[in-house]
Amino acid sequence: RQHEEWERRREQGREGGGGGGSESAAGHGDGDGPSREQPSRLAKSQPRISYVDGRPPGPSLAERWRARHSELVAFRRRFGHYRVTRSVDGGAYRQLADWLCRQRREYVRHAAGNRSALDGERVRMLEG
Repeated sequence: RQHEEWERRREQGREGGGGGGSESAAGHGDGDGPSREQPSRLAKSQPRISYVDGRPPGPSLAERWRARHSELVAFRRRFGHYRVTRSVDGGAYRQLADWLCRQRREYVRHAAGNRSALDGERVRMLEG
């Protein structure tokens, strides 16, 4: 939704560009000489949308974690175990295997009382 708005504004900026029309972006209707583009008042009043690499933000970290956990549960239903390796099913679960390896490492840190990326809710989800 925000991405669509951003794209629309970007396209309007390209189309409204350079000058030569009855009124340039700088607000001078004479069309003489080079004109400099200035942002419209609307653009100044709107919050600036800034994306890394020009792409809109994706799912949050929490959403990605829950999605990967759901993938782990589906793996358990299909294979009957949680021994996800990078070579299972022709490498189809390589990303899940890497994620699970990180979760196991974080679980050990959490259990030892050290700083960990896992909170109580995530630990319960992994144990359940």
